[in-house]
Amino acid sequence: MEIKNELEKRRESLQRSLEYYLQTIECKVKEIWDMLKKDDLTGVWMTARSIIDYAIDIEVSIRAMLFLQKHGDKNK
Repeated sequence: MEIKNELEKRRESLQRSLEYYLQTIECKVKEIWDMLKKDDLTGVWMTARSIIDYAIDIEVSIRAMLFLQKHGDKNK
């Protein structure tokens, strides 16, 4: 039972992280639109690079969630 509780806590933490990453990407996309209106291509490039970093974090979070899901299913 203790392992199941720990897995659930970790899953919830990963979900919160995922929500944060997605909200941040949404804000970054809005920033890109504003920079495009100002022809700030360097800013667009740098912001796009930061979105890539968040996308990688999302991938890692999803892989961790899948691992926990698989591991949690074995313990049922």
